[in-house]
Amino acid sequence: MVLEKIMNALKTAPTGAEASGQLARITFLEWLWSLSDDADFAAQAAAVDARLAASGSAAPAVLAFRACLKDATRPLAVPRRRGGARGRRLLH
Repeated sequence: MVLEKIMNALKTAPTGAEASGQLARITFLEWLWSLSDDADFAAQAAAVDARLAASGSAAPAVLAFRACLKDATRPLAVPRRRGGARGRRLLH
């Protein structure tokens, strides 16, 4: 139900890069909040992306929403030490 509402809103959104991007981010959050706590986020995002791709819509808001989905499923960078005090001393 939520996904259908989101898809309709994205397809009928006014054109314009800024408006499309804002609507995509807002609807992404709305979709994210509609997921259950135990849902597999990556699997759900892939399913929504596939459904949007199958719809064939090339509306700017739909493309921006799909970009939000892809950005959210990209893994975060692995934190690494930068050397601390010893590393700073080596620089001088």
